[in-house]
Amino acid sequence: LHTVVTISGSIYKTIYSFHHAPFSAFYFILLNLWTKIFGISEFSLRFPSLLFSTLSIFVIFKLGNEFFNRRVGLIAAFLLAVSPYSINYAQEARPYALTWLLGLSSFYFFYKYLKEEKASQLILWIIIIVLGIYSTYLNFYCLLIQNIVFFTFFKNKKITRWIIGQIAVLLFYSPQLQGFLYALKYKPGIGWMGKTEHYVEWLINAFKEITGISMGRSHPLEIFIFSGLILLAVCKIVLYLYKKEWVNTKPIAYLLLSLWILIPAGIFLLTDKFVVSILQVRYMGFLHLPLILFMAKGIDVLGKNKVGLIIIILLVTAAFSSHLYQYYSNNLKICYEDYKSLCASLESETKETSLVLCNFDVDMLRYYYWKHTDIKPYYYSRTDIKDNVDSIYVAYRLSEKPKNVSIEGFKRIKEYKVKGAGYLFFER
Repeated sequence: LHTVVTISGSIYKTIYSFHHAPFSAFYFILLNLWTKIFGISEFSLRFPSLLFSTLSIFVIFKLGNEFFNRRVGLIAAFLLAVSPYSINYAQEARPYALTWLLGLSSFYFFYKYLKEEKASQLILWIIIIVLGIYSTYLNFYCLLIQNIVFFTFFKNKKITRWIIGQIAVLLFYSPQLQGFLYALKYKPGIGWMGKTEHYVEWLINAFKEITGISMGRSHPLEIFIFSGLILLAVCKIVLYLYKKEWVNTKPIAYLLLSLWILIPAGIFLLTDKFVVSILQVRYMGFLHLPLILFMAKGIDVLGKNKVGLIIIILLVTAAFSSHLYQYYSNNLKICYEDYKSLCASLESETKETSLVLCNFDVDMLRYYYWKHTDIKPYYYSRTDIKDNVDSIYVAYRLSEKPKNVSIEGFKRIKEYKVKGAGYLFFER
């Protein structure tokens, strides 16, 4: 619903609204143009995210191939294709899938430029990174990490061209600077987050969610399998450090992936601890991309012979497939409240003489519920309940279930629950 409200109206209105918004504008501009052609429906709103996620599978293959070898690229593409976490956000009308696609692409063209030093690759990198930070501020992490690597290991190679590239990025992004500075100062969109009390526990749960372990019936060994695969790849980093083999670009791949995890995670944790509550798994969701590449490399390390590779692929496939089946069979979508099913039930039961009350934003209910029946916030008054009202439906979030609801003159008949929501039915 918030996406629909954001993209409604002209392109100018959509762009202007992001001078005071927690997100950048690019995704919503694309969606505005898209819906001008294909209209506003669940399918049309969700389809671009599906497209971006599908393209990410191809890009992670290319990146894995560049970083390591073709087999790592293929394994990474497979893991991403069956990742419940990625599939979840491939269905959301939000900018996450686009952010991850552009982040992946920026690392690909950055790495290609390090290896080949072609101006065309630098230009493509500039375009991708600018679009990335125009999508969400999260892609500033990609820009930071890539600059750290360049100025640490490649500062003597084409430094003038690289600095010109950074100036170009700044100039192209300058129209959005006002919105960025506003978001930095006033922190809109994050005031609802609670303070994290146990950071180690949060990180473990975040790892489970990002890798898909928490999205279905899982085996206790799975977290050790996935962690072990990543550890195998990390051991390679230690080996390169010990042998001081940072003179070619292959070890740089390990460094890029490590920084891709450590820098954003570190900044998020420190910000949450000392500045403002900001820890949400979906805001750190792009960490699942380097984790998948590490897992793919771990499988590659173990799978030097065909038997070992087959065993590891079967283990990981079984883990991801069980989550995928559970994800769809039990409706385990992240941050998802099934208002559609709730409203379908209301449509079948309510009459013109019914009153619908809800303890959340009534517009969220109206998006799916189109009957000409009164819908009011839960903070109702006696005047809302007119003499011609025969039945009342109190819709609610499960996390905010109203307690001891009693409505004078009405008897509670039944309760209906779906994923994350429900309603109480009262009748005279």
